[in-house]
Amino acid sequence: MYSNSLTEMGDLEIGEIMDILALAAEFKANIRSHRGVASGLLMASLFLEPSTRTRGSFEAAMKRLGGDTITTTDFKTSSMEKGETFDDSIRIWGNYCDLIVLRHEESGAPRAAANISSVPIINAGDGINEHPTQALCDLLTLKEEFGILEGLNIAICGDLRNGRTVHSLAYGLLLLGNSVTFVPGTGLDLTEGTKKYLREHFGSVITELPPSQVGYGDLYEGDCEAKAYMFHKPRSGLEFDHKEKIIYTEVRPDALYFTRCQAERGSSANQAGYPKVNLNNLETEFFSRAIVMHPLPRLDEVSVLLDDHPRSRYFKQAANGVPIRMALICLMLGLKPWSSAATL
Repeated sequence: MYSNSLTEMGDLEIGEIMDILALAAEFKANIRSHRGVASGLLMASLFLEPSTRTRGSFEAAMKRLGGDTITTTDFKTSSMEKGETFDDSIRIWGNYCDLIVLRHEESGAPRAAANISSVPIINAGDGINEHPTQALCDLLTLKEEFGILEGLNIAICGDLRNGRTVHSLAYGLLLLGNSVTFVPGTGLDLTEGTKKYLREHFGSVITELPPSQVGYGDLYEGDCEAKAYMFHKPRSGLEFDHKEKIIYTEVRPDALYFTRCQAERGSSANQAGYPKVNLNNLETEFFSRAIVMHPLPRLDEVSVLLDDHPRSRYFKQAANGVPIRMALICLMLGLKPWSSAATL
């Protein structure tokens, strides 16, 4: 953890991730039986950008644990509208609660808050940067589906440039030893800075190729100028040649993870050049085992006709938000113990 806070996925060690997932599974098994665990404690829910799932599940999580919440949802309803500084606001809120959950439009705001706060900070999404608790929901969903969190091949599709959930999930997947294939919309690739960060932490990147050459061409309605590429840990289907460059052999995805075009952050999508999934795609051999995931909200990148499909998991992801955040609250406030494998 960073100053006893969770500001980005890189703040977590593998042991800590596994502790969070294990406790979340315990809570999920009987979610109504844990009132009193956080009795007398207050969580400040500071959502300075719109939210449905994250805010709702954090507040539900705290109440399921027997705690309570105080909240603000808009700069205009706080003294920041009058000119109060961000630092002063964080210090003031820290006097009123035991934990601050912060969503902010500026990348890096939760890390800045953690540097001055008297109570732990949890990042609930900061600009185009990260959304670590969403990644934990995604990892729990994958763990429930496959029983393992190592050696999977996950394709992340859509707005990779401005989709903050992508950045947190990719880090978590690679840290745990999985392969990630990136399938961007045209002009919505990962930034060079993000690619460099992942290369430095997790290894080489495959030579970028048209999606049609690596199995993903059918996700596009027309010609696509984007390139697909893969980061990975060694696993079946991926090899190193004598120069330690990645040799790509067709590896079917275990999961297709879609994100919407982030129009509110300046993204714009060429419809023909944006990956989308429908029933026909899932019936092809290449995607025959893939589950479909999405952090929501969606636009049209995941067809509503897939909502009842046996391999659709996006509503399950959303439901997993409550037990994941219950677990995180308990561990960060010392209400449940970290295991000996977790580094505090």
